[in-house]
Amino acid sequence: MKRKEGLIPPTNKTPYYQCRFYNSTGELCRRSTGKTDYHAAWHVYQNLRKGHEQAPDTDDSYTLGGIIADYEGQALSRIKSKRSHATSCKALYRYWAPSTPWSEICNAKGPNSINQYQEWRAEQVKASTIRRELAVLSAAAEHAIRSGLDIRNPRNMIKINITKTTYYYLTHDQASRLLEATLQSTSAAENKLALHDFTKISLYTGMRTGEVLHLTTNRVSFTHRYLYLDDSKGNKPHAIPISEEIEACLQRRIEWAKHNDSDFLFVNPKTKTEDQPAKPFGSFITPFKSACKRAGIPVSSKHAKTRGMRVYDLRHTFATWLVQDGVSIERVSDMLNHSDIKTTQVYAHHSPTGRASTVKRLPKL
Repeated sequence: MKRKEGLIPPTNKTPYYQCRFYNSTGELCRRSTGKTDYHAAWHVYQNLRKGHEQAPDTDDSYTLGGIIADYEGQALSRIKSKRSHATSCKALYRYWAPSTPWSEICNAKGPNSINQYQEWRAEQVKASTIRRELAVLSAAAEHAIRSGLDIRNPRNMIKINITKTTYYYLTHDQASRLLEATLQSTSAAENKLALHDFTKISLYTGMRTGEVLHLTTNRVSFTHRYLYLDDSKGNKPHAIPISEEIEACLQRRIEWAKHNDSDFLFVNPKTKTEDQPAKPFGSFITPFKSACKRAGIPVSSKHAKTRGMRVYDLRHTFATWLVQDGVSIERVSDMLNHSDIKTTQVYAHHSPTGRASTVKRLPKL
């Protein structure tokens, strides 16, 4: 397709998309679609082409790899999580080749469409993962459209039902049993009680798993008694008070970091090579599940489809304990470093002034 054919974005003179194409006699046709929405204008444009006995606009010169590469080249610095973006691209390229025409992806009834990708991926991962992967397509398409390319954004074709599962949290007794069980981990002595310290720090700070694992010595201030996070989620600086319960854990981790010539509190010495310094642990999922089982705490199982304790639920436990103790939702939201208090509202029903106490106000008949 020639660039002078296709949809022309709205201008200062008109809020509507304009379409340009050549009819069967070679005459240039220019019409207003009367639509301000790109997708609605696209359908009007295709119907006008059909009315003039022209083939549908299915330009194959724009490919998946080309559009994503252009997006990365100009907008990669604005992508918040480059690791997540790279992982999503790998998943997309496992299904589509980089040379796949963009028109095939946007063809709802085609065998290579975005709908087929959703069906294929649903057998492997959760719906939230699919949504994150397809968000890359939508962002790349939006960038291309703003750059002047005449393509469709498949955003309206993405219809994924996200069912949020209820979170799990520990009681005080369960937490005590879990901490005791972490001391029995097979690698407890080898890694200087890393699993125990990770669990306790998570319980008493509410930090995200990645934030705990990537703690460095310069972020711990015993003078001011704060942990300082400069690269928290959403790029929001965050300061977390150091309670007496985790002071010994932090001291032990700092000694461990110095012993391994590293800045990371949870450094894994096995990752050190001649060319690269040691890296922090990637996760504690497997030993954490084992500790939960020793403590008699149910764990989540994808195969059995059961909901139990996960590593991230340590953060949920921290928030739930605060709310149960009467701490306001606003303060809990601040402690969790949430950007929107609506995210924290999930814990509201645990408040002593919440639903349970409201029901008790009813008359006793």
